[in-house]
Amino acid sequence: MNPKTTRTLVAGAVVVLALALLLLVRPGDSDNGNSDSNTDQGQATSKITGNTGPTQSEPRQPEEPAVPVYRVVDGQPAGGVQKLEVNEGDNIRFVVKSDVDDEVHVHGFDVSEPVGPGRPAKFDFKAGFTGVFEIELENSAVPIIELQVNP
Repeated sequence: MNPKTTRTLVAGAVVVLALALLLLVRPGDSDNGNSDSNTDQGQATSKITGNTGPTQSEPRQPEEPAVPVYRVVDGQPAGGVQKLEVNEGDNIRFVVKSDVDDEVHVHGFDVSEPVGPGRPAKFDFKAGFTGVFEIELENSAVPIIELQVNP
């Protein structure tokens, strides 16, 4: 084989190897959808070197729970009065979207936010005590959520 053919074959092999590694170790292709580059690099090193032990990546932070969204249509809660249950000490997080202008009021905690078309009411506050509390459209006195804070 002449040197030019050898270089061409070696270059082709390098390209094939690079493509194979790219297919095996794609960034952002982890099990939980988290594309943390440190974690992916640790997994890539493990796959490339054949190391089967744990990687030296940073510990994953627990994912934030999804923030529930409640809808008000024609001044009434879509699907009727909904329940929201949390534990004392948790942060109470939720969003209310409405097609009518009003104010969302959380009884007992005495927090409120304006709501209306294109202006959702967003809540995030500490569940400092236990009980069952009504969340309503304040001006129209329509209950939309029953909040239960467990001990």
